[in-house]
Amino acid sequence: GANSYTTESWNAYTEAYDNLTEALTNNNLSGIAALNSAYDEAKANLVAASVSLDVAWQTMSFTYETDSARWDPQTHTYVDDGGGSSSGWVANDNSNVIELTNNSNIALDVGFEFSRDDSVDGISGISGAFYSNDSAVTTVALDKGGAAQSVSFMLEGAPTASLDNVKCGIVTLTVTRRKE
Repeated sequence: GANSYTTESWNAYTEAYDNLTEALTNNNLSGIAALNSAYDEAKANLVAASVSLDVAWQTMSFTYETDSARWDPQTHTYVDDGGGSSSGWVANDNSNVIELTNNSNIALDVGFEFSRDDSVDGISGISGAFYSNDSAVTTVALDKGGAAQSVSFMLEGAPTASLDNVKCGIVTLTVTRRKE
């Protein structure tokens, strides 16, 4: 049905079908040949929906900084050099960006979800959130034909134990056709 084709071609097809059906229902056969021809043309011109989404992931590497000290991943110690900020997670080298480009011939919605790995000790209070243009998002809309958008992922909450290069969870993207 409609989800298999581009919106434009599906709308043209259903309009031609409705016109033909209405003429037949009303026994209006004078223009039936033209309506049948328009229907056949619209049916022949149905364009299949094609989904193509480029997703560029960064390394998703984070450091938890506490008060004025910051964690130095090279020395595995906190360094109080004024380079830290209030407690919180910091993406190492802007490694928290997900870049999306919709190369489809249909508009898409991309949903985001973070699932914490509860088998890892020390992360029970950690969650994740996604941001676009400094606003929290759970879904972004991408128009067809090359629309692009960047989304940042951030860990939130404090660890309850020392962590060293652990996987805190899984980020899942869900791609659906946007209702037009």
